[in-house]
Amino acid sequence: MTVKESANGPTYTDRDNAGTMQNTCDQAITYWSMRNMLQKFDPFVLHFLSNETAARKALLEIDCLHESTDRGTLICTEPLVFGITKLKTRNMKQLSQVRIFRTNCGK
Repeated sequence: MTVKESANGPTYTDRDNAGTMQNTCDQAITYWSMRNMLQKFDPFVLHFLSNETAARKALLEIDCLHESTDRGTLICTEPLVFGITKLKTRNMKQLSQVRIFRTNCGK
């Protein structure tokens, strides 16, 4: 990891990412399907927020999640699966779903 210090604290680039970002419904469905098929039930957090900005802000409150300085993407310095997915409710209200999974890291 090549973390650099700035006046505002450490900065991170996409190369520092140890996590896996899921930002589409297809990615999330594939992950959930494999998780269920393999009966691998690692701890997770699933939360719904009113919009993508609020979801991104919530993820950035977690110590190991950062915004990369080179591309502006979300990265994780820990081996987590994480993501934001836009959803529509039955009454067509738009929500953003935030997912964070702790992976076993081969242990």
